[in-house]
Amino acid sequence: MFRIGAYGFSGGNGGSANGNILPFGNDTGVVNAYVATLNATPENTDGFTFEVRIKTGNDNTGASTLDIGLGAIAILDSDLDPIVAGMMEGDSIYLFTYNSTGAGSYQLLGLAKAEVISTCGYVRGGRNNYVSASAITIGTTSEKSCVQSSDQLDMIEWTGTLPIDITVAGIGGLDTGAEAPSTWYAVYCVKDTAGLVSGVFSASFSAPTLPVGYKYRRIGSVRNNSSSSFLNFICEEKGVQRRYWYISETFLNSQLTILSNGSATTITVISLTSLVPPTAGEINLLTHWSNFGGASADSFVLYPSGSPALVPPYSGRFGLVTPTSATRAISIMVMPVKSDRTIRYLVTNANDKLTIFAQAYLDIL
Repeated sequence: MFRIGAYGFSGGNGGSANGNILPFGNDTGVVNAYVATLNATPENTDGFTFEVRIKTGNDNTGASTLDIGLGAIAILDSDLDPIVAGMMEGDSIYLFTYNSTGAGSYQLLGLAKAEVISTCGYVRGGRNNYVSASAITIGTTSEKSCVQSSDQLDMIEWTGTLPIDITVAGIGGLDTGAEAPSTWYAVYCVKDTAGLVSGVFSASFSAPTLPVGYKYRRIGSVRNNSSSSFLNFICEEKGVQRRYWYISETFLNSQLTILSNGSATTITVISLTSLVPPTAGEINLLTHWSNFGGASADSFVLYPSGSPALVPPYSGRFGLVTPTSATRAISIMVMPVKSDRTIRYLVTNANDKLTIFAQAYLDIL
């Protein structure tokens, strides 16, 4: 019997002591009743929690359940309420956290792109480190990094840090072509047929262009600006998750602006494509809200893409009501990101202004 820890397997055949392998299964159920067989069977210990990734077979049309061998258990949203129609799409990979306390439940954490199904493989280390406008390193000084190759048939291991410079052509740089401005690049560790490990950038998030026989695994993502300079960051790594905190020398950097003085009083879509990669699961936001000329009960509301249709009153978890008129308020929020990389906003009075900055994004490998 396998036991699954908070971030994956914590033991068993093929498991790992540090729990970095996320269980994965394909849905074989019907609409609103998802069923999947994992690559290991969890034990149902009261109060135990773990995370699983499921590739769905159907869109949900209402409240739904998931059965991975523990029986059909309710799927809840971020507010711990039953999910509603449209929150899950077929042929997509979702991350759930399970808590067996009481009747048990699965909380829907977010969506991941289908091409990163290999995240059920082992990952330890491989942190991305900003070096300059054109270069990063992968790994941590004097520490060992070890990741499973994308085909899950080999391990890629190295100690310390490995340099990657996008001005270099091929291995150790950009896999193919020339650097394009304002572009997301996937970060890969690669191993040649002799066992030599290096790093490489690629505009492809599914597979880099490599010589025959190379093994590879995506271990991050970075973006350059209109001047082809990487945006500065600090990366936190934990298994298959990477959170990139943007670093700016100036407060409220225009490069990190998602919305400037927004005053739309109807639901309006905001694109996140310049500040989160296609594999992102979350974004950390800093909001600057100005209630000048509005009423004391004015508010703004933010919602993730794919949320149910919104109708007044616009009450929700992602929003702020100012206590008095003629005030400013700054708040910090974390929002889920779906594959279209958008969020939605409105303000309740056109005299008020909302500005939003990106602080960080969570990349799911």
